[in-house]
Amino acid sequence: MPDGVGADDGDDAGLEADADAGGFFGAARAARLLFVPVSRSQPLEFLYSKVESALVRAGLEPEGRKYQPHVTLARLRSAPAHRILDFVAENNLFRAGPIPVKSFTLFSSHPGEQGSIYRAEAVYPLTPAPSQ
Repeated sequence: MPDGVGADDGDDAGLEADADAGGFFGAARAARLLFVPVSRSQPLEFLYSKVESALVRAGLEPEGRKYQPHVTLARLRSAPAHRILDFVAENNLFRAGPIPVKSFTLFSSHPGEQGSIYRAEAVYPLTPAPSQ
């Protein structure tokens, strides 16, 4: 990632994120991840496009899935659907934000016997976007 990954046009480095009621990826009977969505914003979209462009320039294929900014709460394996649905229903009024975000971490993921193994590869501070 090049120096000066810009995330906002103001004087302060970083961006702010608002979190909303939770959800899950996959059907409830086979959900694989429990998450809290993060509201889309221009700085977050800008950061996403910069990261995606850098990955493509590095020779990786573009992400085929729809971009869904979120915070992962749990990775699930064989969780009963009723417990997932109950958790989401019991926490549907959750709201948080604005949450200041000053950096992001690049993780690698490798399959393991008990599930994926994640390793933090690099931390990137968010800096103001360069002036044009």
